[in-house]
Formats: sequence, C-alpha cells, structure tokens
Amino acid sequence: MHFLNSEHISSNIRAAVTYFLGYEPSISELKTAYIHALNKAQSSTIQTLKDDIYLEFNNQRLVDLLVRRDVFSSEDVTHNKHILTLEQQNIVRSKFRAAREILKNLNPNLHDLITMCVGSVACYHITCRDGGTVSCCIGLIWLSPGRYWQPEFYAELLVHEFVHNSVFLDDMVNGIMPNIHLLNREDALVTSVIRKTRRGYDKSYHSVCVGAALIYFHHLLGNEAEVESFIPPVQRTLRELEERDFEFRSKGEDILTDNGRKILREIKQFVETRDYDSVSSALKPTH
Repeated sequence: MHFLNSEHISSNIRAAVTYFLGYEPSISELKTAYIHALNKAQSSTIQTLKDDIYLEFNNQRLVDLLVRRDVFSSEDVTHNKHILTLEQQNIVRSKFRAAREILKNLNPNLHDLITMCVGSVACYHITCRDGGTVSCCIGLIWLSPGRYWQPEFYAELLVHEFVHNSVFLDDMVNGIMPNIHLLNREDALVTSVIRKTRRGYDKSYHSVCVGAALIYFHHLLGNEAEVESFIPPVQRTLRELEERDFEFRSKGEDILTDNGRKILREIKQFVETRDYDSVSSALKPTH
C-alpha cells in the first residue's frame, strides 16, 4: 500500500523537495529539506529535528495559522487556554517517549518512516477533540492529549495521523482526488471507517487508508480482536468508495485518479489476504 511503502514515500518526499526548493537533497538532509519545502509551500512554521520528531507546546505562529485555516477556532485559543501546564507537558513527554518505544519494538522501520515524514507533534488543549492532520499543514500532527491516554494510544494516534500525512503527500505529488468540488456533494458521501457516519469522499477515503494501517498496527500488538473489529467497516467503506467512483465515471466525472483507484485495490487485496509480511517488507528502507 502506497501510504505504508518506504520507497514510494521517499520518492514523494524527494519530488516535493526538488519541486519547491529546486535541488535534489542528500540522504542526510532529506528530512530537514522536506519540512523546509513544506513550510515554503504552505506558508507554515512547522519545526523539526534532523533525525527526530519535534514535540512542541507553544508555537504561536503555528497556532495563528491553524486558526486562520479554521483548524482551531479563535475561542479555542482565547487567553492561551489551549496551552498545557508544565506538569501536563511533562506527562505528555513521558508518554510520547514510551509510545515511540512501543513503535520501535513493534516495527523499527515503521517508527523510522513516521519520524521521516513528521516534522513536529504539537500538543494543545482543544476541547472535545483528540487531534488531527490537515492538508494545509502536511508534516504536522496536532494532539489534544487526554488525561488518561496511555502510551499505546499515543502510538496508535501516531500511526493514524502519519497515514493522513502520507496520503496528503501522495495526493500532492501524484494526484488522488483531482476534482475537489465533487468531494462534498450529497452523491459523493461515503461511510467513514473511523466515525461510522457519512462524510465527504476525501475524508472517507483517508479513513479507509487509516483503517488498513490500524489493522496492521493492532496485528503487531497481538490484538486480533481489534483487528477483526476493523475489517467490516473497512470493507464497507471500500465498497462505497468504489461505487461512488463508478457512478461519477459513468457520468463523465472523475472523483479519483488511476493512482487513487490503485491504492483502493491495494487496500482491498490486503484486507482479503491479511498479508502482513508484505506490509512489513514494504516498510523496509531501500537505501
């Protein structure tokens, strides 16, 4: 699956850097060059570390951008109420480190790929929300950590939000959904794997990619009951995505590119075969 394929993602990262910065980056500078390229393209201020993820709690310029892009409301950040206390920040740091260790132990290649693609994880208190990734800030994950979140849940969220980043990047470089005006039409709505409600085509497309990745993640954890809980909703969303695509094509409109359709076929094959070894193989770096 493209969004869990190290070679494919690395190629996309190199393409983005070359396009936005005008040069081919070396391996040693690839991540910093990538985040620089994204900041230039998005007018964002995502911070990063050369070989690590930057964990941050108070980047005012980034918060202002997320308010302007309607990710946060002005009310969410009034009087700095979104800023975690020092005690809360220390708790998050501890659990975040533990989550990273979980990922390293499960599959170090998955951990390293997430580290390559994510510049920073920004943690704030945003009422009634867990976090997210948005197309206007590729390279960023934002979280609103719950008091009782355990490291395993942080690890799951890192996988979840990494996949969004990977799919956004693939859409930017290779194209997945070419006609954004179609995505939220009533006849384009599809049941989301995650929320179990009918959502815009793009959101449900992302959800099926996340669902497939979480099947793999929970298999690595040995949590087969959780794996089985994901299979029916993933299959349903796949079916609806393909049905909507067929309906639009029959009317002479493309809601997906051939690349977008190929990704759905890859997910469908994975769900049918449960070929976890092929996913692990695709996660291995090629250099």
